[in-house]
Formats: sequence, C-alpha cells, structure tokens
Amino acid sequence: MSETVFREMLEKMDLHEIERLKAAKEALTWLEGKRQAVREELAKLETQIADLKEGRLDPSSVLPRRGPETPAKGPARKRRKQEGSLMSRMLEVLRGKEDGLGIEEITKAILEGGYETKGKDFRQQVAMALSNAEEIERVSRGVYRLKAVR
Repeated sequence: MSETVFREMLEKMDLHEIERLKAAKEALTWLEGKRQAVREELAKLETQIADLKEGRLDPSSVLPRRGPETPAKGPARKRRKQEGSLMSRMLEVLRGKEDGLGIEEITKAILEGGYETKGKDFRQQVAMALSNAEEIERVSRGVYRLKAVR
C-alpha cells in the first residue's frame, strides 16, 4: 500500500475508529500469543500421552501434586451448636404473652436466653423471621403474638 493511499484512509477515519483498530490489533496480538502457548501445551500433553502408552513415563510424574498451587483443604469449620432454632426461641418467648411483644423485646429476650449470633443486625433477622412465621401473627406495627389455636 502506498503512503498516499494510507494517508487518504487515515484522513477518512475519525479518532474513535483509529482507537478501535488499535484495540483490535492489541487483542489479536494477545490472542495469537495465547494460541501459540496452547499449541505448545497440547504438544507437551501429546508427548506425555505417547510416553505413558509406551511405558517411558512414570504415571505419578504427570498427576497433580498438592502444593502451593493446589492446597489441601483444611479442617472443616465447626458450626456452633445451638439449643433450638431462632423460630423455636421466638415461639418460646411469645408463649403466654396474650397482648404480644415488640420486636425489640423479642430480640432482647432471645439474646438473654443465650442465643448466639454473629449477624450484624440481629433485630432485622428477628423481624424477617416474625413476618414469615405461620404460627405468629402481627397485632400492630412491630408487635407480634402467637396465633390463637382454632
């Protein structure tokens, strides 16, 4: 391509098109390099497969090792054992409270009863559980009680 033809092409392009072409060239260069690396890895794997089939390679030499790249799992995290779920604690707190209790009172009673939580907003957890519980009804805003047995 002659220099004048090239200049004419550049003059017809705006800056956005030139930047797009530059990015496309960079992407192409990167992808071609990656393709070459994959081809080399594939050739290495083909050689290892052939060597294994012929008995020239120890199978343990190709299996992955547990090291810095693939760490072994540590001991499983032990979950705290609680006596009763949040729901059972809420039902216990509300039992015998005919007029119901507020969310703050319920939350405080549950925590004072020894319930442990790492939640950042335990009050919000209690409020959600109260609103979703089938055995509990809303008396008024923020006040809940056990549903009457029918």
